[in-house]
Amino acid sequence: LVRKAIDSIGELSAKAQGLSKPITSHAQMLACDNRLYLSVGKDSLRGLLRVGGRQLFVHRKQSSEYVQTSPLCVLDFFVC
Repeated sequence: LVRKAIDSIGELSAKAQGLSKPITSHAQMLACDNRLYLSVGKDSLRGLLRVGGRQLFVHRKQSSEYVQTSPLCVLDFFVC
């Protein structure tokens, strides 16, 4: 039941964003350390929020070199 719900809302998210395939699925969540928050209504899944760390390179100051950081990022979201 949970697997089907995550796959289904992942497909809806991909369609809403115009993506060729979902970026959130049950299988993908098992293979990573991202967190998935689900909004559940009385009888249905209402939305999802997927977050996880990503390695980014940023300038602390305009004249400085790039610095690597790993912030918590929103990777996917969808609200029905």
